[in-house]
Amino acid sequence: MLRVLLLWAVGAGVLFGQSGLGPPLAGYARDSAGCLRPIFGVFGNLVAGEALACGVVAADFSGRVGLARTAEGRFAFDAAGRLLRRLPRAGRESARPPARSALTFEGEDLVLRREDTSELRLRVEGEVSAIERMNQDWFLVHQPSRRLVVRAAEDQLEVCVLPEPAR
Repeated sequence: MLRVLLLWAVGAGVLFGQSGLGPPLAGYARDSAGCLRPIFGVFGNLVAGEALACGVVAADFSGRVGLARTAEGRFAFDAAGRLLRRLPRAGRESARPPARSALTFEGEDLVLRREDTSELRLRVEGEVSAIERMNQDWFLVHQPSRRLVVRAAEDQLEVCVLPEPAR
């Protein structure tokens, strides 16, 4: 009987100690309605989670900490999507923390400039209205009719379309 109880206690401890399994977090991004959502999955197979906040006009996520701006002000959030703190009101600058690399749109090309002064280019069709960092080397490119996820690989930029979340 003691063995059974001990075995049950060890089994229960192992079960309660599990962190929970789920899809990998690819980053955070704004949807077309301005709601900030976690993006789960792997590159090329992504899905948006439940909205953390709506009315977000700019967002940026470094992989550990994110910043978002709404009409009411700015706030910081962690990798689990929890509010860390509200930040003092600032001007109209983006919600962008210091970055190691920057993705810009020049002519018809997305251009990634890295800290080591190297750059990668990718031609995209259509107008680009905004570019936001959704993780360390992942970017969200807002276009009028779609949102693109751009990943910086070692020697190239890779792109996939981010599906719109179900409303």
